[in-house]
Amino acid sequence: QAETLRLQVLVRDLEARLSTSEREMAAAKQTAQEDKAGRAAAETVAARALAQTEEVTARGRQVEKAEALETRRHSDHQERTLEQHGSAKEQELEALKVVSDRQVVELKE
Repeated sequence: QAETLRLQVLVRDLEARLSTSEREMAAAKQTAQEDKAGRAAAETVAARALAQTEEVTARGRQVEKAEALETRRHSDHQERTLEQHGSAKEQELEALKVVSDRQVVELKE
């Protein structure tokens, strides 16, 4: 009977250890699943951040191109305006020369 009692205590001890091991294994599996889910979430966040960065960079390039184009248009417009103004001044100068030449001729006569 003492041997039976000793064996029963040993079986209970082994059952308790097994139960503890099973709980620890379940907790480890839970942690592993949570870690896996956390990594997946972090990868998703990183992918979104990368996509947003690329989008912002692309928009920035578009804005820079639009600004460069607008600057070029403004510059071309100023150049044309100056050319037209210069041409008008040249015509005005030519007209003054003609008037001056006539006055000189009239004075000589």
